[in-house]
Amino acid sequence: MKVLIADDDSIVRRSLARALSRQSFHVVEACDGEEALKFWKESNFNAVILDVLMPKLNGIEVFENRPRSSQAKVVFISAFSGDEVSEETVGQMGDLFIKKPFENIFNVIEQIEKIL
Repeated sequence: MKVLIADDDSIVRRSLARALSRQSFHVVEACDGEEALKFWKESNFNAVILDVLMPKLNGIEVFENRPRSSQAKVVFISAFSGDEVSEETVGQMGDLFIKKPFENIFNVIEQIEKIL
């Protein structure tokens, strides 16, 4: 399974990547929304994890401009501290919404595996 992780926080991105790699996922990392959209258009992913607030393009903009042929499950992640969009709105767009900070990274991985 191939997963794209897009988050401008390198600690969050690398933690997710390490945990997913241990579960035999092939992981691609993007540090901003523009890079995430580029990777998504160049490759097929089983899941795409998008931070809601990122530089260049936010997670919602990436989602709205995703390849229409993509069958990837979409997971939004955000702390929602002052975000201009509501958790409810984002939750309706993707397949899963997870709040940051994560209490247990392995619980997050389990949730992602369940939607796949």
